[in-house]
This record gives sequence, C-alpha cells and structure tokens, in this order.
Amino acid sequence: MDEIRPVKLYKYRHWNDNTKKILINNELYFQSAENFNDPFDANIILDMDATPAEWISRAVLLHNHYGGEMPKSEYQKMCSVLYHITEEERAYFSKNVTELVTQEVRKNTGIYCFTKSEDNILMWSHYANEHKGICLEFDHSAPALFSAAKVNYCFDYPKVNYFTSTYDELMNIRYFTKAKDWEYEQEYRIVIPDFSSQIKAIESQIITGAICGCCMPDEDIKEVIAILQDRPTPTMLYKAEKKKYGFGLDIVPIKQYGNI
Repeated sequence: MDEIRPVKLYKYRHWNDNTKKILINNELYFQSAENFNDPFDANIILDMDATPAEWISRAVLLHNHYGGEMPKSEYQKMCSVLYHITEEERAYFSKNVTELVTQEVRKNTGIYCFTKSEDNILMWSHYANEHKGICLEFDHSAPALFSAAKVNYCFDYPKVNYFTSTYDELMNIRYFTKAKDWEYEQEYRIVIPDFSSQIKAIESQIITGAICGCCMPDEDIKEVIAILQDRPTPTMLYKAEKKKYGFGLDIVPIKQYGNI
C-alpha cells in the first residue's frame, strides 16, 4: 500500500550563512550526488545486454545529448561498427558507456533532500551540528507548489537494463534507491536533471517553521528570531528539548519570539 503523502517535510542544517539564505531568500541549493556522504548514492549497475539495434538507438540519443545531432555519415559508420564488433569489444564498450552515463548523469543532476521526521536524534547529530543547528519545516501539502518523492531502501545494489528501461525507471532506481542502512533518515527528494550546483526559488509560504536544536546557543536563536520576524509570511519557531526520562526530543513551540 502506498504511503500517505506527508504534510510536512524537514531539513536539518548547520546554522550558517547558507542556511540563512534559505530563510531570507526562499531558495534551495541543489547539489550533485558526488558531494554526498554516501559513495553508493546514484551509483546503479547498468545491465548493458542489448541487440545491436538497441545499442545504436541508445548511442544516437547519447551523442545527440552530449555532442550535438549526429551527422548521417557518422551514424552509418557507427552502425557498421556496432553490427560487427566482437563480444570482447562489446564488453569493453559497455564498460565505457556505463562509466560515462554514471559519471555524467551523477555529476549534472541536482538533488535536494528532506526527511519526514523532525525529532530524529541521529539526524540532529549528523546534519545539524550536533544539535547546535536548526531544522527547517516545509509545507508539503500542495503538490502543485512543492513536491518531493520518497526514497526506497533495500539490501541489494540496484541493477537495471539500460536499453529496455524507460527514462523514468532509470531515474527512479538511480536516485530513489539507497542502502537499508540509511532507512532511519526517512528521506524524500526533489531531483532535477542538469541542475546541479544551482539555486531554485520557492514560495515563501512553503517554509512554515524553524526548530532550534536543543544545544543551539542563545545568540544563534536570537539571530533566527530576527530573520523570522522579517519574513513576508508567518513562520513558526520551535525549540527541541531533551525528554526528561527517555532518549528523545520534544518539539516545543516558542509562542512569542520575545521569550528568548
């Protein structure tokens, strides 16, 4: 059964200038998987088993995408080569195409990651400066304005046929499949091809809250408050507090900014 779409998504952050830009400018910076802390991320195994005709069709698409439209003479030459290569040559060609596709797509695709949990102790430790940072809250209730897709977790390394799979299937398996070890992150992603190292503007009302870490210094909380007061749309302020009798966090609203 499909999981119910979460109404809120969250982003754990260090409290730094880049995080302030999210709140001040309402912008998200999309990175490539090359910059992530998981070397397996977006590294799928491509099954390159295909007929010569399928190879030619896919090679034309690749050439047109990366090198411009293929001239007729070059196409004819490629057809002659692909129809007569040996199995050893085909294996060598497969390896090179796999590396090209993985490197180029992985480098050029922009990704922005969220989680559906705002009180995960490990996430606060790993991504929010050991609870001294912040967790931003995003309104995920209106797909037309803001929509992220769920990441799936599995034990086996994903493998997909490069020739028989659709573009959407290749993208979903590459960018929305991670190792089971990462399941605690409950991740959602926005993935945009050819958009790495770029900024996407979002509507101000999509950012609905800011949760200060339980160890965030008071001077940083005051800076958060000053920024929230200048935002054009209402933004709730919360504080993560350690539970008294258990390993966990309570997310407590700070009803008046002047309380700090």
